[in-house]
Amino acid sequence: MEEKKNEVIQEATETQEESYKSGSVQYIDSREVAGIVEKEHRKLLRDIRNYIAQLTETNFGPSDFFIESSYKDASGKSNRCYLVTRKGCEFIAHKLTGVKGTKFTATYINRFHEMEDSLQMRNDEKFIKFMEQQAEFNKRVMENLMLLQDQKEKSKPRKTKIKVCESQFSLSERLRDLNGEFTYLSEIYGIERRTVMHKIYKILDAYLGQEYNLDVWLGAYREMTGRREACTIHAVAYFDELYEKAMNIMEDADKMERILA
Repeated sequence: MEEKKNEVIQEATETQEESYKSGSVQYIDSREVAGIVEKEHRKLLRDIRNYIAQLTETNFGPSDFFIESSYKDASGKSNRCYLVTRKGCEFIAHKLTGVKGTKFTATYINRFHEMEDSLQMRNDEKFIKFMEQQAEFNKRVMENLMLLQDQKEKSKPRKTKIKVCESQFSLSERLRDLNGEFTYLSEIYGIERRTVMHKIYKILDAYLGQEYNLDVWLGAYREMTGRREACTIHAVAYFDELYEKAMNIMEDADKMERILA
């Protein structure tokens, strides 16, 4: 009997382990719960259905506690089970008394700690991998920037060196700022947003000069990042010189009134 119970727990554990790899809501399979509390799975399912009915009747979301699922047995037949969340485990624990209640509480607490440790380890590995990719990306960016800088200095020296946005987070903030300004000006002057963008880009082109207009900068951005689908706004947000110039233009109310009138 003990051996059979351990097999059920092991099978449930493997199923559950597979499911929380993605970092989704943590839970314990109801088959594992049944093994821990030494109750037949079918009887536990009956109890859970009753709990769900009671929770629904009292306007509590049952999915916060129990999530209906299924598994296939050795014959390939699909059977019902439930995914019991941390809240669900606490709910069941309150229904138990004595040694069984203590055993179940201690076991589910340990299981959720194991899951959290496992997820943290995977998140750490993902972060390390991301940082390695970011370092490689930054290296590529700097190599391309140096080439672009050399070309610019040979034909048209500039007073400042090319600087770029330092992180993906900062780039997202810049894109949000640019989009916010475009939308604001569109609403204030009652013209289409794309018209506002077109006029700002024309001013930037005039500032940069035909030889190094926005198309050139966009091409450089695509080459450096490998993002072939990128639009002009991405290049404007990425390069410090373009971003600062664009924001200065749009924040000058008098100038914008003349441009968009």
